[in-house]
Amino acid sequence: MSAVLPSVAAGQLLTHCSPTRRHPWRATPPVKTSQMVTRGSEPHSLALKCVPAWSSLTPGPYTRRPVPTVRKMPNPSQKSSTRSLSTAFDAAPSQADAFAFAMVSHIITAILRSPFGRILAPLLRIVTSALQAISPATLARTDRNTRLNRNPLAFYKSVVKYVFPAAVFLCLVMNGVMSFLAGTFSGQRLSYAADLHNLFLYLSVIPAYVSVALCLVLTCAIAWRKLRDHAEQVGSARNSSIINAIRTTACITVALGASSFFIVQYQNDLADPGVIHEVYWFFHQTEMGGRSINIAGIYYFTMNGTLLFITLVAVLCFVSVSFEIFRLGRSIELSTFAITRQGTIDNGDNYISLQESRLKGYLSESTWCYAGLKLSVCLYVVNIWIWQLSPAGRVGNVHWAIFALVIVGVVFVTIPHLYLASKWHNHKVSCVASEGNPISLPRYETLISPTVEKVVVLIDLSLLTLLAIVLDYQYGMSGVTDIIRFMRQ
Repeated sequence: MSAVLPSVAAGQLLTHCSPTRRHPWRATPPVKTSQMVTRGSEPHSLALKCVPAWSSLTPGPYTRRPVPTVRKMPNPSQKSSTRSLSTAFDAAPSQADAFAFAMVSHIITAILRSPFGRILAPLLRIVTSALQAISPATLARTDRNTRLNRNPLAFYKSVVKYVFPAAVFLCLVMNGVMSFLAGTFSGQRLSYAADLHNLFLYLSVIPAYVSVALCLVLTCAIAWRKLRDHAEQVGSARNSSIINAIRTTACITVALGASSFFIVQYQNDLADPGVIHEVYWFFHQTEMGGRSINIAGIYYFTMNGTLLFITLVAVLCFVSVSFEIFRLGRSIELSTFAITRQGTIDNGDNYISLQESRLKGYLSESTWCYAGLKLSVCLYVVNIWIWQLSPAGRVGNVHWAIFALVIVGVVFVTIPHLYLASKWHNHKVSCVASEGNPISLPRYETLISPTVEKVVVLIDLSLLTLLAIVLDYQYGMSGVTDIIRFMRQ
């Protein structure tokens, strides 16, 4: 009996678990090998665990048959997401900007993993692809040992000393000459000599932001070529002169189209007596009470279109550099700055500091792009503020300008370097936290040089103050008024 029982029991077990035989247990078909999951070194099947048949070979009429049990395996994605959400707060860096970026990144990731994110993700990919298509590329190779890399302040001084006086001549002097030819240099109405707001802009603010914008374009050209060469070296990007030419052409086309559109809207608002009551020096008033552009107006609107074109090109150049910074962050483990486990074991903290210093030096031009765009936005806010105080501040383009400055100056400009710093910090922690490394976990470090960081702090304080003033003046948000009132109390 003992020799026969195991074979009988095995036969009954196979019979009870067979999917072709009707049985009170109703066991599910056996799971294939590809449906097995592994935890550690032991495979675990998701199929039903059938109770051995010899545990009840002769059940009675009132004997309860054994109930099959299902081993419910945990969902790895749910477990990892729960763990990441629970530890996100603790793992985030202590710096305010890095902490906020880490929290926003986790929120965005959770949204993209939701059903709503399945609809939003394709739209985001379309927007990013369109932005990358219209961002320019450097067509020629640049020398890595440039004057910008050796002495940035001397490089920018050499650019500003030519651009600033040229901008003063084209804005202040040429508009004066054109208004004199049109007969509106002086007179009873709002003449050129009486337009104090535009005179102040032409003498200081506009030449300053034109100089900064051209410095930004040159810096982005050098930084983009440098980052692109590194991406091609590690295999994360391929060089294509045709695609680079198409991107540059698309950038110029889009910038020309957008600047033309907004200048036409600006011209229509200034020519409408219901919007602007004063007749500017670049308009001729007709006998019927209408307004037509004179010779000074042709030059004035052409000049403003050119200024807006330079601004849009500078912003798109920064977009191009931002995409390369994102590319470097995604492939940081494949880059030449990657931290190896053996290097941390052999050299410890000195190895990580050396790699971080190399990365900061490599990103020197990119950090100057970051500071340059911040300074450009700050100067544009000053321009908008003076614009608001003038009679032309009632045009509709003011709202678009304020919206663009808030998005670019507060949100967009800070994302690329925060993303790269976050990726670099995670890479350091993952390498150091691996088994066998005797050094402590590294702290979060920004990848911006100390000199640029001090400049950016001053620009940020000025930018936030000016934005508060502009928003309070335009929309009556009374933010500045409440702060001053609270400080007096």
